[in-house]
Amino acid sequence: MKRLSSNSKSRKSADEASADLKHEEIAQLREKIFILERENDDANQTIKRLTETLSSRKHTLSGLLQKSDAIKKELETRRIAHGKTVDELRLANSQLDVLRLENQ
Repeated sequence: MKRLSSNSKSRKSADEASADLKHEEIAQLREKIFILERENDDANQTIKRLTETLSSRKHTLSGLLQKSDAIKKELETRRIAHGKTVDELRLANSQLDVLRLENQ
């Protein structure tokens, strides 16, 4: 009988040790989950900040592109106007040359 009770006690001790190990493993896993959740929250905050920065820069770039297009159009208009002015001056000079030749 003593053997049975000794075996029974050692089984209980083994079961308790096994249960303690499982509780410790569970506690370690909970700690890992907590750390991972915190890292995930940090990563989500970083993603949010980067998304906001990207959106802001995209808006700024869009504005700069619009300004660039407006400047290109203005330059093209001025180039065309300048070309017309140069052509008009050439025509006027040609007419003056013709008048000079006629007056000689």
